[in-house]
Parts: sequence; structure tokens; C-alpha cells
Amino acid sequence: LEGFQEGWSKWSSRSAVNFKNLPPGDYVFKVRATFSNTLLENTAIYSFTVLKPWYLTNLAVIIYLVLFVVLVFYIHKAYKNYYEKQEAKLIEENNLLLEIKELEKSFDSYVEDRFVLMGKRMLKEYKENKDSKSPKLNKEQMEILADDIFTIQLATSLYSKLK
Repeated sequence: LEGFQEGWSKWSSRSAVNFKNLPPGDYVFKVRATFSNTLLENTAIYSFTVLKPWYLTNLAVIIYLVLFVVLVFYIHKAYKNYYEKQEAKLIEENNLLLEIKELEKSFDSYVEDRFVLMGKRMLKEYKENKDSKSPKLNKEQMEILADDIFTIQLATSLYSKLK
């Protein structure tokens, strides 16, 4: 078998020969006969081609490449969409957090101003009435005022610790 074996095979009385796992390519099969231990000059020739399997043909390889490129494109597109959604979600969350912080700041300053003003006013009234001989407030009102001042001081200290 030219293209697979270098020389002639040994003579055999069998009229068949097997070649297994021939790689793709062109082959020429030559057969000679013997008659009474004499080699005859006539040679039978049979040419044939073993083709590649269909999944290894050039067309199949091109189809594989096209499918691979399409697959890579869609995977890239899916990842891009995923990360764009994640980015939009993070931006939205950050905007909400910034909004909340701004509201907290404005609330903090409002509450702080109110506590300070109310505390100063109450403390002023308390000091004025505590030392005067003729208090404008009676004893019960003074106790309520002292409790309120204590509550405001406690709330202010707790609030500043939470910050």
C-alpha cells in the first residue's frame, strides 16, 4: 500500500489484507500474483482516497470558529450587562446613602439647635428663679424644669455618642 507501507508485504496464501486506522490521504494499493513459486510481472493497481471525518473538514472547522466567536460575543455581552446593572445599582445605593446623610445632617443641626435653645432658655429661667427671693415659678414648676434640663442634657450626650 503506497503511502502507508514502504515496501511489499510478505507473500501469503490469503486473498485478503486488512489495513486499520488509515489516516486521511491518497493511497495506491498494488497486488502481484505468484504462479508455481514464480512472481508474475503483472500488477493490479487500485487508487483510493481516505477522507477526513466530517467533523474535521475545513467547513466544520470554519463553523466551529464562527460558533466560538458568536459564543464569546454573547458571553461578553452578558457580562457587560451584568456589570452595568451592578454599577447602576451601586450608584443608586450611593445616591440614597448621600441623601440620607444630608437629611441626617440637616436633622442633626435642627435637633441640636432646638435642644441648645430650649436648654439655654430653661437654664436661664432656672437660674433666674433659683436665686431670686420672689420666684416667678413655683416649686413644682422648678422641679419640672430641672427634670427637663436633665432630660435634655442626657439626650444630647446620648445623641452625640451615637454620632
